[in-house]
Amino acid sequence: MERLTIEPEVFEYDAEMDESETYDETEFGDSEYEFENPPSRRSGLRSRAIQMPPTVVRPCPKLPVRIVIDGYAQGATNPGPAQATALHGAILTLLRSLGKGCPQVRRVIIVGHASTEGSDATNIKVGQKRADAIKGHLESSLGILQLLIPTPVVFNASSAGESKPLIKPEKSEADRRRNRRVEIVMQP
Repeated sequence: MERLTIEPEVFEYDAEMDESETYDETEFGDSEYEFENPPSRRSGLRSRAIQMPPTVVRPCPKLPVRIVIDGYAQGATNPGPAQATALHGAILTLLRSLGKGCPQVRRVIIVGHASTEGSDATNIKVGQKRADAIKGHLESSLGILQLLIPTPVVFNASSAGESKPLIKPEKSEADRRRNRRVEIVMQP
């Protein structure tokens, strides 16, 4: 949207106005820009009513909730675009549980997993980094709400490394990506 500035007032207009409609300064006169009525449509300035979408009422989540964020690349610890939808779902579930009349999430258990590539020690570290990254995202999404709710949410992050694969044995890269995951369990 372009801005049209007349000192000291600022008016916004729609850039897609008809060519026949023009802005005419002479309509405002020399009265030191004191207007009793706002500029009309003929002056090229437009106002539009914004219609808000209907409110979507989401039901309270049924606890406990288990969310799996998978598809990590080898060695990746931070969630990327492939994990964004599941991460946003986890954040929304957590926030919805704080709604009036909903059973509140009191404890969030986050467990990071790895594929069988690499050593056990490396996979434990990678799983812990994945769990810590998701924990950070969930904690920051609550932000100041943590101070306002009666019982704060407790977050526990741990690593299972490669000890609990979803798919065993891993025959392809797709199998390994499924095993590289973070599991989130939200409990009342």
